[in-house]
Amino acid sequence: MTAPTGTHRPDATEELADLLRERILVLDGAMGTMIQGHRLDEAAYRGERFASYAGDLMGDNDLLSLSNPEVIRSIHHAYLDAGADIICTNTFNGTRISQADYGLEDLSYEMNLAAAALAREAADEVATADRPRFADVQQHFDQHHWLVHTGAARRHPAEQLDDHARRRND
Repeated sequence: MTAPTGTHRPDATEELADLLRERILVLDGAMGTMIQGHRLDEAAYRGERFASYAGDLMGDNDLLSLSNPEVIRSIHHAYLDAGADIICTNTFNGTRISQADYGLEDLSYEMNLAAAALAREAADEVATADRPRFADVQQHFDQHHWLVHTGAARRHPAEQLDDHARRRND
């Protein structure tokens, strides 16, 4: 897999380290909880693109980065408006194995790329020279590593696992 040209951003590790020496940085909260707060129905998960898809899609939060990106964008902005310095991508179940539950494993890359781009765009929209903002990829043992570059987001080690069977298979 190759990264789209022109999307690689410089590593921000040093900048983050410098900021952490100056102050505490605020990380956003739970994406899934915020999505649940929107009380989305099946149609909202499908959007126009997946309106005629044969399977059930409700609950596939990662799909929203493709089917209903405005929901994800609004969540990122809510966290940024509340003072988050770092926002995480909507990629908790973006692995091929997790997406196989919905028959969408072939869209895993596209979902993750869209999620990384949404987070990066939101962070860039509110960042200033005095207050940079960062987007962080939720990495879960799959193709996410190189999405750091294609989605112009920072890598983040997996902190949670959806279940042990998936972890063994990823």
